[in-house]
Amino acid sequence: MPRGIPENKDAKYAKQGDITVGGIVVDQGQEIEPILASEGLSTIAAEEAFMNEILEVEIQSTGDENAPPNGVLTVNGRSQPWIRDTPIKMRRMFVEMLARCKETKYTPQEPDFRNPEPTNVPKGRTAFVLPFAVLHDPNPKGRAWLAAIKAEPA
Repeated sequence: MPRGIPENKDAKYAKQGDITVGGIVVDQGQEIEPILASEGLSTIAAEEAFMNEILEVEIQSTGDENAPPNGVLTVNGRSQPWIRDTPIKMRRMFVEMLARCKETKYTPQEPDFRNPEPTNVPKGRTAFVLPFAVLHDPNPKGRAWLAAIKAEPA
């Protein structure tokens, strides 16, 4: 069942898992996803513990005068405020979000009148939306994990 505002907001039509406030359905709940014993509950718990480890990170300032000086990251309903150029302790799941936030800007090539076809292919430059540095990662596997995420295409 998809989350979102239901079409019929009357609470008498609410299904199990829907969120109601004052007799009005405000949000449709999601069905609980079962975890099979064959998937290995210990593997899932270890991955969750890894993603909740605390890292020390610094979000660096940029030359963009329109870049915000601070903000809030939100993952799975949990929020983490940040301020540029200040060491911040945050969970690994927020660092993953920073590493996946990439932006690609395209610039056109200069025309070559001898061969006009290549001028139709713009050149792209990909950079992080919020450039950051990990100052301290207590897990020895953390560096390889972050390098793998940064290497993924935008």
